[in-house]
Amino acid sequence: YPMANKKPQVIFSKGAIKNYIKDGTWTGTSVQNKFNFTEEYSNGKFISGKSIDSLGIKTIYIEVETKPIPQKGMEHFYNFIAKNYNTPKVEGLEGKVYITFVVDVDGKLTDFKILRDIGFGTGDEAIRAVANYKGWIPGEQRGRKVRCHYSLPINVKSKR
Repeated sequence: YPMANKKPQVIFSKGAIKNYIKDGTWTGTSVQNKFNFTEEYSNGKFISGKSIDSLGIKTIYIEVETKPIPQKGMEHFYNFIAKNYNTPKVEGLEGKVYITFVVDVDGKLTDFKILRDIGFGTGDEAIRAVANYKGWIPGEQRGRKVRCHYSLPINVKSKR
């Protein structure tokens, strides 16, 4: 999820409501990221938007938010992890390891944390394998690159 300076985003917006959904022009401000935006909606569906930062730089966008993704696609990323994850040689070891990390505005991975591992160094190995993957496209919010949290489960199963 998008984050700015590790604090919750504060966004103020206002506009017309028709039949309990957004309709017409909406304007707002992102407090932490210091930009204003104007968006168009039709019957609750987002059409387009424009943001203007404190330097007057305008950005046009067609999606309010996009998630970070590996440049070569998720399948390539999952294949890389499967190939590079060194499963401990412990008979019968099986389960899921959960880690989180941040995809920064430049696409670099940082702030790794193990949420749950199954012992024998499986969490540390998950972080090592993921950290070695290069090439992420950062997430965006209203046309601006933002830091995003990413959670990843990894299935671990030792060979018998």
